[in-house]
Amino acid sequence: MHVFISARDDLDKSAIIRKALEMIEPKKIAGFCTVGVESTIEDARTEVYITPFGQAPDRDEINLVGVLWDDDIYTGFPEAFEHGGRAVLNSIPEDADLIIMDELGLFELAAPQYCAAVFKLVDGDKTILGVLKRRDTPFHDAIRQHPNVKVIEVAEMNYEQAPELVVKALQEKMITA
Repeated sequence: MHVFISARDDLDKSAIIRKALEMIEPKKIAGFCTVGVESTIEDARTEVYITPFGQAPDRDEINLVGVLWDDDIYTGFPEAFEHGGRAVLNSIPEDADLIIMDELGLFELAAPQYCAAVFKLVDGDKTILGVLKRRDTPFHDAIRQHPNVKVIEVAEMNYEQAPELVVKALQEKMITA
């Protein structure tokens, strides 16, 4: 089973993943995260990069998936998922015991090869811990409805317990696998 966290945008899902990982201490983690860094682009506030999990972002254009402008408008770059994102997914080692996908959002919806690579992993038997954007799209709905996926809905009232919920779901997966 794969475990995905879904919550409002203002709740820090990445922190839930970090806390859960501290509790289970997997041996070999692979996957990706999207990381926002202060922008060097004129009139932009934040640049968002896709990067291998646990690594600092490579501020290369191939990995630049989005920009948050000073007027609070985002611009996404789906081609970065097709190139940099797929490269990260394709570099996941066979011996990884946990794959992180932080996060499956909106910009990748226009990146069909990247989405196919995500589904290939979801269809596989390596455990995934991820973040799933709370949106109704065919991509997100297909992940939610996948028979190997458990989605943990997080709200303010269960936010503090969310890491324990994630760990419990991952442990159940390991027992039944």
